[in-house]
Amino acid sequence: MFLKYRTKAFILRHENRGESDQVFWVYSRDFGKIAVMAKGIRKLNSKLRGSTQVFYLSEIEFVQGRGRKTLVDAVRVEKFAGLRESFLKLRLAHRFVRIFCHLVKSPIAEEALWQRLSRFFSEIDDASFLPNKAQLFYYFSFWRLLTALGYRPELYRCVFCRRKIAAPETFWQSRDGGLICRNCSGRSAPRPRSVSAPAIKIIRFFLTHEWPMVRRLKAEPLVLREIKVISQNYFYHH
Repeated sequence: MFLKYRTKAFILRHENRGESDQVFWVYSRDFGKIAVMAKGIRKLNSKLRGSTQVFYLSEIEFVQGRGRKTLVDAVRVEKFAGLRESFLKLRLAHRFVRIFCHLVKSPIAEEALWQRLSRFFSEIDDASFLPNKAQLFYYFSFWRLLTALGYRPELYRCVFCRRKIAAPETFWQSRDGGLICRNCSGRSAPRPRSVSAPAIKIIRFFLTHEWPMVRRLKAEPLVLREIKVISQNYFYHH
């Protein structure tokens, strides 16, 4: 006996299979990250095509078979039209979803992750970005996602001695989990990189404020590049 389930889900990515099928990876409110097979969806007369575009929020229905979930119905809830009007926004969405799919592997629903996706898509849909604000939004979303997954870095005290960090002598080591004071910098290998006070202040701000406040920040290009390096390095170690 096959069981049928219905849930809301963000369509994250898809992959063609055979002549007319596709596999969709979605994050569902009730089941977490799952893959569903859509039979014949690439045919012109498929009733599922209009509600299963990447980055849609849809209400989907699937049948749980032996080792596979098969999509049988989908109703579009939100298509985020503003996201699709900008190549820059689409590029940011693909980057964020790629990170999300890499880090989120468990088919277990978590409200914090559902809310993070909901806010990401609604905020990027409404936003009007210049390139520097787009970078700010991406790294804000990145650090909020890592925090939702339990990977929040130590941004106030040395990860070794637990003393409060003094700004002029701040170091960063991703594999150790965050900031290191000058006295403890020799305990980490390889040697930690020095990090500027503005970069740390902005990452702290990401984790204590929502986007309407974050978007008001003015970040110099050099600081944004520093945040980029820190973010990439932290991602590769988690």
